Amino acid sequence: TRPRCSRAATEGAAAGEEAPFPTDEEHHGQVLRLVEQGDWGALLGADQLAASRAAGEAFVGFEEGPIAFAPTFKVERSSELVYQQKRIPSYCDRVLWKSAAGLRGAVSQTSLAALPRVSTSDHKPVVATFSLTPSEALRGTMQEVRSGGSRGSRGSSRKSSLFGNVSSSFAAGSASFTGSPPAAP
Repeated sequence: TRPRCSRAATEGAAAGEEAPFPTDEEHHGQVLRLVEQGDWGALLGADQLAASRAAGEAFVGFEEGPIAFAPTFKVERSSELVYQQKRIPSYCDRVLWKSAAGLRGAVSQTSLAALPRVSTSDHKPVVATFSLTPSEALRGTMQEVRSGGSRGSRGSSRKSSLFGNVSSSFAAGSASFTGSPPAAP
């Protein structure tokens, strides 16, 4: 069964009051009202992935930043946020991350946003930025690079990878990474 926004969540029923699940049409209308109100908390309260993660059934050990935007699926291919009537709007597009053992907290999300004006799919893309705190071993490598070691004296490198061109710049105790998508084959 899929989670639904119950009447208790959407119509302010008293705590502990049993409310029957709405029909698909009612459910769609309730979700759209919550979207119009910007009540992301109520929507996320019925989120299947969040419930599965909390129960330890999916993405154990992964982290996810706070979601503060409208659901990104299932939408019309449009530069506006228009939901298709046949599907309940949902948060299908997510950014989750997991740090290596002993480095939890070394990665922190600094932003998370949906791009509602992008119209290439029935999903609206989601983007995130992160701050990285390098390990002691990486700090040593960064210091070597800054001092003119084997990788150059400017403290930066450029690589081509599966993810496209990636540049990294090193500063004292921190790192930033930027990239571009790979070229089309």
